[in-house]
Amino acid sequence: MRKVKEILILECLEQRFLSVAPENGFCVNKLPNLPSDMEKTISQDMAWADVAMLAQLLIQAYGGWPFYPKLLRRKILTVLLRIYDSISGPVKICELYDRLKPIVAMMPDRHIMIVADKNPMINIETPINVGDNLVTARHIKEPYLIEKQGRIGIIALSRFFEPKDLEDIRQRVLDIMTKTDAIIVDLRNNGGGSMHIASMLGKTLSGYDLIPRSRRMFARNTPLARKLQQYITDFPAIKTIANNAPDPVMIVDNSKFKMSKNHKWAFGGKIYILVNNRSASSSETVIEYLKYNPNTKLIGTHTSGCNQYIHYRFIELARSGIHVRLPLVYKEIAHVKSQKFEMHGYAPDIECTPGTDAFKVAMDMIKGKLL
Repeated sequence: MRKVKEILILECLEQRFLSVAPENGFCVNKLPNLPSDMEKTISQDMAWADVAMLAQLLIQAYGGWPFYPKLLRRKILTVLLRIYDSISGPVKICELYDRLKPIVAMMPDRHIMIVADKNPMINIETPINVGDNLVTARHIKEPYLIEKQGRIGIIALSRFFEPKDLEDIRQRVLDIMTKTDAIIVDLRNNGGGSMHIASMLGKTLSGYDLIPRSRRMFARNTPLARKLQQYITDFPAIKTIANNAPDPVMIVDNSKFKMSKNHKWAFGGKIYILVNNRSASSSETVIEYLKYNPNTKLIGTHTSGCNQYIHYRFIELARSGIHVRLPLVYKEIAHVKSQKFEMHGYAPDIECTPGTDAFKVAMDMIKGKLL
């Protein structure tokens, strides 16, 4: 490869990496297996192969790549090429990992991640304090709380977990929806997790299974992307745009959907969702369902903005063992006109200043103290 200063065109950068990327330079895992020895030294050729493989994954498989501005794509590949050119001999895995970390910081995507130790590189902000999640504040061992306080239902989740008792949890949610005037859903500091609980909660509170959570969704139509998509068991059937359009491919189109004005919601009272800038991913999926309901209000701060690049897998760069969490789908958010959702999130309906407890604000509103 030539020095990066000689390369000015994005297509040139892409071709340079694709020409040296190994054919079988990765394996796919559900969760990352961290390298056992970060101090281990790998050869120059092995390090080159992993940097080129990372570039190839972005260029040919990453769901967000075609939707990034051309200038940003060129900037990312330029930095990768500098990393590639800086490798002039054997290198420790920890050193290569540290060199790759800045790539993630450049990308407007909270799901993408580079991980090789217990402190992965991910785009995440310091939490804004609008009160602790009730699960945390009460030191509850389970990751969720479902209860009634008089005629107020409370559902709090510190994270979305893989459930063994999904139907039991759903029944408890249904129980607090009866003889209840309002429900508070506490998602503060909930960074996401299992879609099973999130979808169940959204569907149960809304009463609708088929409410679109996106306007359109796009996947890549390259051999490498299709190879990675087969590892995702819940990936929807790929449907191309007219005339078998090339990369990218549209897989879902809900852009013409309009909610009926006569919708009868499963819960007829007010729903208050407590959020902060760490309410991410599956937490924002719950909001997607309930945003259709005019009786739903967000209280707190803006959410994380971590739901536009989705359907990810952990991909292990074969020579170093460094993992990349790579989203394979780009999604247009249903309730956001601008596509600047990622890194910004949903704006609250009732904004809380730092230090204000969003739960207290919701309780005061329900009791009529602020109305």
